[in-house]
Amino acid sequence: AWFKMARVRNLAIAVALMPRVGLARPRFAWFHPEKTGTSFGNSLVHIANPQLPENVSIMSSCGPRGQRRPCRSKTDRFGQDRYPYERWFPGVFWEKHGYFGRHGAVDDQVFAEWAGSFVGLFRDPARRAVSAYYHKYTEFCMSKRAARGANVTCMSLTPYARFIEGQVATFLACKRGPDQATGPRTQRTNLFWCGQPHADVLNVARQRLASFSFVGLTDEFDVSVCLLHVMHRAPCRPVELANVRPTDYRQQARARGEAFQSADELAQALREEYVDPLDTPLYNMAVRRFEADIRKHNVTQSACAQLRCATAATLL
Repeated sequence: AWFKMARVRNLAIAVALMPRVGLARPRFAWFHPEKTGTSFGNSLVHIANPQLPENVSIMSSCGPRGQRRPCRSKTDRFGQDRYPYERWFPGVFWEKHGYFGRHGAVDDQVFAEWAGSFVGLFRDPARRAVSAYYHKYTEFCMSKRAARGANVTCMSLTPYARFIEGQVATFLACKRGPDQATGPRTQRTNLFWCGQPHADVLNVARQRLASFSFVGLTDEFDVSVCLLHVMHRAPCRPVELANVRPTDYRQQARARGEAFQSADELAQALREEYVDPLDTPLYNMAVRRFEADIRKHNVTQSACAQLRCATAATLL
């Protein structure tokens, strides 16, 4: 039985290495700031190699931290099988020291190597701040308070949004990478992500965004996935339309003893107090590009349905 399984596995690898007749192998440099949609990686791996089994998912539990690979979901009976880049995706991904989905800043060297191949989702800054605050910061601060006592003060949402001001723009307009960063990891300062940003962060970020081969929106996730597939003439897999890392705002409110508010309500309340002066204009540029590409590639419900990407959210 083990010999037969080995033969099947070797055959799958051989098929994966076969050239894609009539189609150039894509190159993907995934620009992936925190809280913009880890699930998007599922679309990238399946477009990069159509021979992957349909239920392959880049679940974060697959492989030790720092050594993660696209791998089979928990429902797959083969469990944690790996799909090494050198076999399944040679030369396809900006691998970011071992994991293509890592939150890597785009510095000058990376941009020079991958210009024209960047892809990514952009998110409304207020909604991204809300998600990061409730999914990342509050959990961290509450655990810190539990360990050190009640003298630990946690920021409320608006001060936290100011704290991460311009994070996406800085992430994209990095001059020198994070190895010499001064920001401690626990504080998640912008300097943690980028050791030295360009002086004119917003203009550099806009110039680099203009070179992206694909721009999607986190808050239009299903439509973004469909657009990507229309552009690459590839069908969707069911796993691509699942949220692999959802934020449960109701549970977060219950844990803090607060009344539940939806993400939309929280984001609107934040906008009334603070608007990010860097990430907001960059996001608006991404929205204009996204809408133009929807028209350019004629992304309709019918087009999505033909590629098995149609959902209720793709009703344009």
